[in-house]
Order: sequence, then structure tokens, then C-alpha cells
Amino acid sequence: MQDAFAYSYITTDGCVPLALPALAPAPRPQTRVTRVRAPNSEYLEHAGTDPAMLFAGTCAVGSYIDLSTKTVCVSNLGDSRAVIGMFKGKELVTLPMSSDHTAADVAERTRVQDAHPKDPTCVVQMSEDDDDWRVKQICAFTRSIGDCQMKDKTASTLYNTYTKRKVMPRPGVKAKGESHKTKPYIVNTPEYTEHKDMEDGFLIVGCDGVWDEMDSEEAVRICAKLILDNAKNDKANIADLFIEEVLKKVVVRCQESYEEEENLTLSDLKKRPQGKKDFSHRSCLHDDITVVIYHFMSDGTTTDIEDYVEVVEAAAQASNTQVRVTLAQLAAPLSD
Repeated sequence: MQDAFAYSYITTDGCVPLALPALAPAPRPQTRVTRVRAPNSEYLEHAGTDPAMLFAGTCAVGSYIDLSTKTVCVSNLGDSRAVIGMFKGKELVTLPMSSDHTAADVAERTRVQDAHPKDPTCVVQMSEDDDDWRVKQICAFTRSIGDCQMKDKTASTLYNTYTKRKVMPRPGVKAKGESHKTKPYIVNTPEYTEHKDMEDGFLIVGCDGVWDEMDSEEAVRICAKLILDNAKNDKANIADLFIEEVLKKVVVRCQESYEEEENLTLSDLKKRPQGKKDFSHRSCLHDDITVVIYHFMSDGTTTDIEDYVEVVEAAAQASNTQVRVTLAQLAAPLSD
């Protein structure tokens, strides 16, 4: 499974350098999987007429669940994240299934610096904020699919003609006085995590727009509340309800951070135009928010459900999340 995830990420990333005939292939990643190039012809045609497409990229997180062994497998690169919430005894347990690959992370920052020991600009702190670090003053993430300007010499040459903030030394080129070619600044090597014997609980898989607004522990508490609140509602979409809670956090943050948004409401936020044409547009107020939630809950007794309610309420009392779950809603056993 680990190789399958790596294969999908690396081959997708390998399509991008073929978009222009002159573009050299990206360096072979450190992985057991052999690079296979099978680019999508429509993408190549598009990128060939719009070279800026080469500078696009994405982080990724994927999951696979083996129901027969109750094993959850997760592979990620970048700052998308997966986290498990488990009802374990009298506790609501948060289990991280991925690490954020960002320049703010000491381990990731050290990895990039070790790969570029003579380049003091390979990772730069952009402000006094401890979390405000960027690779080459451009990327907050350190692993991705795409972003060829950070990985390939020809793409970086083209990128440098578009922007004042250059990628120098260019990856794949020997810098002056160096004996080796400059390594990619951003890599496409994923990390893989497994959790076996999954108990009652759930898996949250979300992009960075979720984690900009809350940490993993709060996400688990909110998701647990939504699952219990909607135990008898077969039509409830927990992921949609979860996104609604994330947007509520966006509203509060905007009210507190921007004077001109102090009267912002959730309804107003949803009506804002997409994109970044104006500061008031949604993409200027919050990042994209995408989430998938997998729910693992076996049939249980009323006593078990009461225990879960107590667990969620206890967790909520220790946070800013206000939870009110009525036992009347949970009279019937939960089902898969």
C-alpha cells in the first residue's frame, strides 16, 4: 500500500515536467517506486499554451481502509492532514495520521537546509511570527505535486522571467563554485502511516483550509459532536456539517482580525464572490476547505452511547467548543 500511494503521487508529479518539450525531467525521487511517465494529453496541451500552469501545484493526502483487518492507511505530502478520533473507554482520543510538511516544522526545515548547506536563503523566516517560514521566500510547504519551478532548472528559468522573487540557484544547475547540482527545494516524497485494529471512531481527511482554523484536537471534538448529534439522522452529511463549523471559525477570526469585517456573518461570507480580485472576496478571507470523514461505529448498546456522550461533553468542557447532546437523540444504537 505504501508503494501504491507513492506511485500515484510521484507519477502525477512526473507528468508536469513534460508539459513543454524543452522541459527537462525532474530528478528521480528517493523511493522504491520506479517513475512512470504517462501525462494527460489535455493537460499537456493546456500547459503548452499557458506556461504558468507549470508553476501550479498541490499538496495531497490519501487514505485506504482495509475493513477486514480494521487497518487505516494514510499517505501525505504537504500541509493537508489526516487525523483519527477514537472513542476509547472513557476518553476521546486524537491520533495524528500525518505530519504537516511545512517550512515552519523544524524537522522539515532542517531537511531542506541540509540539502542546501551553502544557501542561507533556502528557508527564510518572513516575519517575527515563529510559524512564518518560506522555502526561497515563496512556499510555506516543503513537499508537493507540481510546483516545477522549485524542482526543475528549465521551469525555474521560465518562472524567473515572470517574477521579481527568483528561484536561485536554480535546481538542477551547478551553482558557482559548487561541485554538485542544486537539489530540488520542494520534494514529492510522501510519508506513510498505518493504524491497525481501528476501534469505534472516525477519520478526518482535510486540506490546509481546515487546519488554518483549528487544530486536530478541536476538529476531533467537533466531529464527534456532529456524529452523536446526528446518530438517528441517516440523511445527515457529517462532512458538510463539519465544513459549516469550519466556516463559523472563519467568521470569528475575520471579525477579530479585520476592522472592516467586524459585522461579518456566516450568511454574508457564503455570498462573497470566489477568488482574490478584491480583498473582500472569499479566497482572501480563507483558504480552500475540503474534507472527507470516514465513520467507524459498530452497533452498540444505550450504555455505550451514554458513555460516548459523556466523553464528548467532557472533552468540550476543556475547550472553547460548546456541546449539548441529549440522550433522547441517542436512544437507538449507532450503526455503521
